[in-house]
Amino acid sequence: MPTANANSSMPDRFMRSASATRFLRDGAGLAALTAGLDGDRARRRAPGFAGRSPVFGCSYLFHGAGWFIDRHRVRHVLRPGSMVLLLPDAEQTLHHHVPDYATCYLCLNADAYQRLRDAGAIATDPQVAQTRPDARIVQRFAQLRNDLAGPAAVSPRRLLLRALELIDELQWRGSRASAGPDLEPARRRLESGLDQPLSLPAVARELGLGYDDFRRRFRRAFGVSPGEYRIRRRIEAACALLRDRRVEQVADALGYCDAFAFSKQFRAYMGAPPKRYQQMMRTDPA
Repeated sequence: MPTANANSSMPDRFMRSASATRFLRDGAGLAALTAGLDGDRARRRAPGFAGRSPVFGCSYLFHGAGWFIDRHRVRHVLRPGSMVLLLPDAEQTLHHHVPDYATCYLCLNADAYQRLRDAGAIATDPQVAQTRPDARIVQRFAQLRNDLAGPAAVSPRRLLLRALELIDELQWRGSRASAGPDLEPARRRLESGLDQPLSLPAVARELGLGYDDFRRRFRRAFGVSPGEYRIRRRIEAACALLRDRRVEQVADALGYCDAFAFSKQFRAYMGAPPKRYQQMMRTDPA
């Protein structure tokens, strides 16, 4: 039975494969993917269920508590930071204590889940990951929800990759205690001060590692290099800032040398230039 992130680069590898191209081309991709925040009491769904899930789901609890019985009949206490995978092909029981709980989630229909699992893009173990509460994870779910709900300003390939990366990262966070040197301080450094230059060799030295060793360990843990991880967090921050700032202001706020350099990197990551992304988001009725 595979462990979490036994191969942490599998989302990236899958997205470069012919399987991903077919999955997106035949319409099974984004039509099968939804995401949201289940924190509004007036709109909240039932606090749990028992049996086989009608869809594949990744649920991240960021407020409240509950419990979950996985497909191996192991009971887990849920607390803020707990991630649960809901599987269409297994018996399980999920319960959140009401009335005070809030979750983030993403869902795939059963057919899409089966295809992604068979292609090696989704690992179903561990089914539960206990992580520290992190507002940035909530922000990433929210950004994914917004981009899925809006016009097609972001490429389907990028949206699917972001969803798979979220699942993969949460599974890794739950199992990192046995993964050697704790990379959490380095991850936090890479996500902070996005407007300032950051020396990656200096981050490695803070962990007592040489840069090549740090880069190798970080890629094995997160599926991307430290530099790529930081770029992705900058682009995610840019997506939020573009809702109410000009492109030049966003470039300056995130430490780019000019708007051209920012636009070039944004387009490479998101599949659309920032002005187009901004226009699409501003005309979105949601």
